[in-house]
Amino acid sequence: MKQILTFFLCLSATLLWGFTPFDADTGGYLEGFVTISDSRLDFGTAETGTQASLTLTIYNGGSEVLSFQMVATTGENFSAWAAPQTIMPASAFELPVTFAPTQNLTTFGMLLIRLYNTDSDILVALRGTGDYQGTYYDATTDLWGEDLKAQLSNIIDGHHDLGYNTARDRMYDTIDNENCTVQGVYSGIIITACNRSEAQAQGFDTEHTWPKSMGAQSSPPKSDLHHLFPTYAQFNSTRGNLPFGNVIISNWPSGVPNNSDSDRGYDSNGVEVFEPRDVHKGDVARAMFYFALRYGNPYNFLDNQEAALRQWFYQDPVSQKELDRNEAIYGYQYNRSPFVDHPEFLERISSISGTAADPVSVPDLVVAADTLWLYSWMTDYNLALGNSGTASLVINQIDITPPVFSVGESQTTVPPDSTGHVSVSFFSSATGIFTGVLTLNSNDPDNLDFTLPVKAVNYALGDANTDGAIDVLDVVLMIGFIYQLEIPDTVQQFLTDINFDNQMDVLDIVTVVDILLSN
Repeated sequence: MKQILTFFLCLSATLLWGFTPFDADTGGYLEGFVTISDSRLDFGTAETGTQASLTLTIYNGGSEVLSFQMVATTGENFSAWAAPQTIMPASAFELPVTFAPTQNLTTFGMLLIRLYNTDSDILVALRGTGDYQGTYYDATTDLWGEDLKAQLSNIIDGHHDLGYNTARDRMYDTIDNENCTVQGVYSGIIITACNRSEAQAQGFDTEHTWPKSMGAQSSPPKSDLHHLFPTYAQFNSTRGNLPFGNVIISNWPSGVPNNSDSDRGYDSNGVEVFEPRDVHKGDVARAMFYFALRYGNPYNFLDNQEAALRQWFYQDPVSQKELDRNEAIYGYQYNRSPFVDHPEFLERISSISGTAADPVSVPDLVVAADTLWLYSWMTDYNLALGNSGTASLVINQIDITPPVFSVGESQTTVPPDSTGHVSVSFFSSATGIFTGVLTLNSNDPDNLDFTLPVKAVNYALGDANTDGAIDVLDVVLMIGFIYQLEIPDTVQQFLTDINFDNQMDVLDIVTVVDILLSN
């Protein structure tokens, strides 16, 4: 449930001004009604990192001036904004709406619009699909869980195997070499070396992030550069084939220098683990997850490490160095590490070592108001409902109290990516402010019983002191509001904004005087 918290005053027909009803029929612009050009905006496919834009046209076919009270969107990839302005009678306003995807997923949202002087909220369904740059990950669009794991495995499978010696040569002379310097990933020790021979002569060797004895003993896993790194030999031996984890009690071996923050010891479960220094933790996690996608989970080695690795994955985000390394490896092996290119893939895979769950299809109720305000001159008010979820929204029951309020025709089922409405009415012969509660019982798991405060104002516009009559006392009070001698409450702000321009000023006083003179 996404509830847009905005200040809601619904302006409608008055003694002087008539409200303009809304008609959701988008077949054309209708005289006498507020109409919109589309009930749904579909952005199609847009590349991640870019912004696509569509326009919703709002046409004022009535005789009253309309002004925006609220424009908002739900769905993290959608946005819209309208500066405070009016829509004159027989005029149209073009509202730009944007879609900026961050993943190659189809996402849903809602555009929520509230206009002064209409009898309905406006909800427009939004839909768009993100696309990653290039074609390498095209087959992963809209995939989750096991389907995504399988497709990623297919994409990175069958890479060009350089062989162990050549892979180590490329690692030391190109991929992890910067101006003839090489750094050990666990120790942080930096040496001057232009090739593997020079590095090995200074005590360096090759770390298999997934140990050879745990399934990387032969090529291609043995020579896969996505999990091979240069390391100081003593640190490599200290790690051995230990799983990774967070060390609680250290047992770092004597005789091995350690001025880095790498450590070896026991985790909170008493398991002996190796903890790399912080700047390499994310690299380790992404290398381990790549290996499991590419070669499976031999010896179930990943099982008890995944939780810690996921923690490190986010703790140490992808660096430019990792991006450059991934690109360099692709130039030799012709495959990439998905979790370096798109770390967000991990969000869509709940388990790498086990069975990943598919997303659950659920409805998502969207309501534009945080309080529903009604006025006695309305026939009814259409409270718009939206469903930005992936399953149909079913309204099981609608209740409203007290009896001065009633619910009329309502849509009980709202399909995904669609909108519906609940018709709400108010009637009372007494003047005053009435409060109630509307309750919607639905199958939205986040809001099985959604409640919305309802308030009704049974006064005429211009009745600033809410005594049931428009007279000189109202003019005096409005003058006091203008000069800030008194502060109007919410209802008074509404009743004194006669021309619906979002402010109470001299023009409103002139209108009230005209009403007095005409009586």
